[in-house]
Amino acid sequence: MKAVRLQLWFLLLLALNAFTFDAAAQYFAFGRNKVQYRNFEWYYIQSEHFDVYFTEGGEYLAKFTADAAEAAYATIRKDFRYDINNRIAFIVYKSHNDFQQNNVINEYLEEGVGGVTELYKNRIVIPYDGDYRRFRHVIHHELIHAVVNDMIYGGSVQSAITNNIRLQLPLWFNEGIAEYQALEWDTNSDMFISDAIINNYLAPIPQLYGYFAYRGGQSVWKFISEKYGREKISEIMARLRATRNLDAAFRGSLGLSIDELSEKWLREQKVTYWPEIARREDINTIMKKLTDHRKDGSNYNTSPAISPQGDKFAFISDRSGYFDIYVGSTLNPKEQRRLVAGQTSPDFEELKILTPRITWSPDGKKIALATKAGEQDAIMFVDVETGATEKLSFALDGIFSVDWSPDGDRLVFIGNQDYRSDVYVYHLKTGELINLTNDVFSDADPSWSPDGKKIYFSSDRQNYTLIFPDTVSNANSYRSKQSPKDVFKMRLHDYSQYDLYELNLADASVRRLTATEGVDESSPVLSPDGKRMLFISDRNGVYNIYEMILEGIESLGPLAGATASLETLPAALPQPKVRPITDLLSGIRHISLSRDGTKLLGVGLDYGGFDIYMLRMPFERQVKTTLKNGELEPTAWGKVMVKVQTTKFAENTGLLRNKGQTLVFAERAAQAAQQSKQLTSAGSSDPAASSSTKDTSSESQLEQKLGFNPRKYVFVEGFDNSVLYSKLDRKSASGKTAARPSQTTSDSIVISEPRINVKNFVFDRANLNSLSEKIRQAERQAAADKPKNNLDEEGEYKVKRYRLSFSPDILYGGAGYDAIWGARGSGIFAFSDLLGNHQISIFTNLQIDLQNSDYGITYAYLANRMDYAFSAFHQARFLGLQNPVNPSNIEPFRFRLYGVTLSAQYPLTRFERFDFSLGYLTLSKENLDGPFGNESVSFLYPAIIFTHDDSRPFLYAPISGTRYAVSLSGTAGSRVNFASLLFDYRTYFNFARYYSFVIRLSGAASVGGTPQNFFIGGTENWINRQFENNTIPINSVQDFIFTTPAIPLRGHNFNAQNGTRFALINTEFRFPFLQALPLGPIPVPFYYLMGTIFADAGVAWTQDSRLRLRIKDAPNTNQAAYYNDILTGIGWGIRTVFLGFVLRFDMAWAYYTQGFSEPKYYISLGSDF
Repeated sequence: MKAVRLQLWFLLLLALNAFTFDAAAQYFAFGRNKVQYRNFEWYYIQSEHFDVYFTEGGEYLAKFTADAAEAAYATIRKDFRYDINNRIAFIVYKSHNDFQQNNVINEYLEEGVGGVTELYKNRIVIPYDGDYRRFRHVIHHELIHAVVNDMIYGGSVQSAITNNIRLQLPLWFNEGIAEYQALEWDTNSDMFISDAIINNYLAPIPQLYGYFAYRGGQSVWKFISEKYGREKISEIMARLRATRNLDAAFRGSLGLSIDELSEKWLREQKVTYWPEIARREDINTIMKKLTDHRKDGSNYNTSPAISPQGDKFAFISDRSGYFDIYVGSTLNPKEQRRLVAGQTSPDFEELKILTPRITWSPDGKKIALATKAGEQDAIMFVDVETGATEKLSFALDGIFSVDWSPDGDRLVFIGNQDYRSDVYVYHLKTGELINLTNDVFSDADPSWSPDGKKIYFSSDRQNYTLIFPDTVSNANSYRSKQSPKDVFKMRLHDYSQYDLYELNLADASVRRLTATEGVDESSPVLSPDGKRMLFISDRNGVYNIYEMILEGIESLGPLAGATASLETLPAALPQPKVRPITDLLSGIRHISLSRDGTKLLGVGLDYGGFDIYMLRMPFERQVKTTLKNGELEPTAWGKVMVKVQTTKFAENTGLLRNKGQTLVFAERAAQAAQQSKQLTSAGSSDPAASSSTKDTSSESQLEQKLGFNPRKYVFVEGFDNSVLYSKLDRKSASGKTAARPSQTTSDSIVISEPRINVKNFVFDRANLNSLSEKIRQAERQAAADKPKNNLDEEGEYKVKRYRLSFSPDILYGGAGYDAIWGARGSGIFAFSDLLGNHQISIFTNLQIDLQNSDYGITYAYLANRMDYAFSAFHQARFLGLQNPVNPSNIEPFRFRLYGVTLSAQYPLTRFERFDFSLGYLTLSKENLDGPFGNESVSFLYPAIIFTHDDSRPFLYAPISGTRYAVSLSGTAGSRVNFASLLFDYRTYFNFARYYSFVIRLSGAASVGGTPQNFFIGGTENWINRQFENNTIPINSVQDFIFTTPAIPLRGHNFNAQNGTRFALINTEFRFPFLQALPLGPIPVPFYYLMGTIFADAGVAWTQDSRLRLRIKDAPNTNQAAYYNDILTGIGWGIRTVFLGFVLRFDMAWAYYTQGFSEPKYYISLGSDF
């Protein structure tokens, strides 16, 4: 995933923590919290092209990241034919929980976000989640984004602005190329495209959004590479960089527009997947559907767990918009109820949806699952009848995949710590926690045998089956004392596939059960007698259920692969008998088996959503479509899967296969240097001689091999040179040129692919000197960028402590619109350190006179749980006020606010926080035309705010949940003294997919010698605004910042009423209106139109006046009687996105007891409350 961040701390300068007049329309800044639970110590290492930053305990992961990134960059450079201009920083966290605490990205990163690349400093932020294969994939994926940022935008937002680069790459392009280059293709992607084609919902290329921007975009790049050649990737990227036009890049490279390419791509997908319909089983035909996402509005129903008695099942669903836990009946699927509301409380912040697992207690009274519970992961126990919960937590970086033992006394789960993912067992009675596998390999899906004596799990450990169980409390553990230098190097290991293993608890022995090359096996579940096992495998290109016969497994010989040495791997492994249970069209995942073995639940993809299915009598099922060897007929993907995945893995990791099928690490740099030496020295062992023959020896050899010297020519696009192309082909065929492996000569001429299409180039001796100078400049730049002293005597990366330094994020200029003051412009200089913990913002809106300008500076420190910010500022505004002697004269006044503020924010949980602030403010009011009315006052202004927010955001406003806040503020000066209490409560009822009903209650009271004033009427950011009697209730100098609008109250003007107290109620019904509204000749349509019907009521009064609620006669005979003090209004409105802004249109009527006023129209900007 790629994210772009804009942390505009300078808003503090304008808002002054909601103190100032113009920012107070919504009273409070709602939103969930990003909590920094830990105070991290930071270090870094440097590879040739990358700086890798990590926290304590993360050195091993940092070194893995550096190696994986360098290997990935070699393939990216090969495909893109591009060298990055700047070093790229990786910021590595040991867990997703730590990752969510980063300050590089301002937004909170949900559990589905595996990594981000931001554009301000082109930094990559990634977590380790216990799976080295997925970790490497994310490294590669995000590095693609960083390289594209460097290539297209110059590596930063500032560079894009400076160079006026307006190209915005669509998601299908950006995410698709990242997925294809990192993976090429995989079973998961094949499953999604297959389902989309078969069910006819795969969109054309320009309409690939959301998750299909990844899967669909990946498929598009796969099609381009297979149909037109992989070298087209570099050609498209080069043309895109030159033209800054996406369609022109594709037309120039493929001769097709994007729409034409889309037609060909969609047709090819149909040719590939439609024939599978007749060959495979439809999951809806052979299994019973227990959930239906097309009816209940969900997209994701997962983690099914069938009760021991087989009559109930627990599962996770997003049908409410959040991921919640449900319990249903296997006998009557309509009987389903929500047991736990997820993502709205600290103990259930996240439900581990990427590795979901729910387990039942043997008596069927409770369920258990791993969750994110604040600072750490936890195992939560939930009473199925009452919903009562208990929490069990450990000092681990992550907890996943819990399974309850048959005797009810133990739990097995996957625990992550630092760079390790291991199988743990916890004894519920004694409290003992044991790390069973205790090594660097990635483990997953633990499951008990029926007798509780064995544990079955999947792992990438290949034949490394020696384990060292360890009680976690043992401080003198063999493993805990290891240095990262002594740990097994995962970069030397083939972690490309997951196999199944059996762990015997009696003697801590491990047996490898599967060893199918290039294939994953997962989700093992055991038959009631323990003699058979069901599991998931994609060995035919689709995730299917298989049965393994475990009875008599000991007769296969000694424990498979009981070795700890690469050199002693056995040539072949005896494997148990396996047969397929299903031959599905789209596959199945996450299976659960009833205690009696008669019911099996699983998750299947159908019509773009995941549902839960039940298969009866799974062990008795026979598949009719098996081949003679007992295997399923492979799909189109299955036929090439092993070759593609093993080759791609070797290419992406720098691992090369030898004849023994083991993997050895090839040092790419050393290999390239040796090849270069062989080409340039012509066999000379004298370095000086080699250097002296640099310009002659290498050129003569190249000329001999190619028939020309490419160093003497400039490659110019756009011309044909078929003669030369044919000559190169003949020489390649005759053996005068080798197969042209990637070789780098001392002259930096790269000959990498035998399929270079030189038809697109003409060879010209002109500009030879210019080219040579560019080559020498590139060599000097590469040498200058290469890190110095980054390796120790053993060739390991040197670990260095992080050093604080600031660099600019952006120089930003923009314009905005304020409901009270109208159009405004501003500029900002933003600086931060690499980790985002220290941020400086300088805000300016300078005019000729500094007294008429806005400017300020803010420093924010965000490294700890409590965030601090210090601001110094100046703000000026101009108003016309009545002359007290001659009210008909309007005098120009300048109001100024300047001072300093110190603010702090302390999050209690993800959902609640306190904000504190203390400001020393000076207010001045100056008559620009005369001596009267001038005044100035200085005072201290403290404030405290409590905020709660568990609401779920939607397009233009939250759609479910609750948010509320209350604040207490004031000052005790001699001239300005008051205390104000303000509250705002909002609750959202989502009763259908995109339909919601909202209730908002707000109010305030201010007391003291100079109480704060509030005025009601109007709406936020009202463009065509109108003021009641054309006045703003500003009289004294303190009114400039403390007078606060209480809105919306539609049907009325601004300042319809004012006072030192107010009460306001708003109700709205919000609903989808139109997805898009084309405007004919106008080229910009309106998108995502939402409708609203609303009713507002409010009143403002002073502390000395009596609030009158009785009916009073109308002011004229044309109107009926009306409520004297309470103002009401009703109406309707439309919200849409226009030119990147949320645009609102409302039509409202003030309501009286016997009728309505004339309609009032509101055009405004911004989201709703």
